[in-house]
Amino acid sequence: MGIILQVARTGSVTLPTAQLLRPAYSELSIHQEFFMAIYELRTYNAIVGKMSELTSHYKNEGWPALSKHPSKLVGYFTGDVGALNQLIHIWKFDDDADRRAFWAGVYGDPDFLAFAAKIRPLIAEQQNKLMLSAPWGPQP
Repeated sequence: MGIILQVARTGSVTLPTAQLLRPAYSELSIHQEFFMAIYELRTYNAIVGKMSELTSHYKNEGWPALSKHPSKLVGYFTGDVGALNQLIHIWKFDDDADRRAFWAGVYGDPDFLAFAAKIRPLIAEQQNKLMLSAPWGPQP
């Protein structure tokens, strides 16, 4: 269950009711409380033995295609201890409408689609998580 707000810039947004129940953070402004950035954590588990090929495609084709679009990337990471075959990326968006517009643009790009066709057979599993930053501490 959530509350629907009309937002002039983005249309309507559904917020979880839990976001309204933050008395400990009452010092936050309404902007901070309801309009925090959305972070997307994408984890690609490469097929064992294919990580080198996957990262090569990202370096030579994926990043050049993605860098033509608005800068939303926080960073790329590779798994180290315990996560040896993972390519992890974190993206930051103003809101859900910004996120959807970004990915619509990327998936409308023929260069990105050609790159994606090459990497799909190298990925065993993909996990996506949408996150909100905590209302304390540093903000990326």
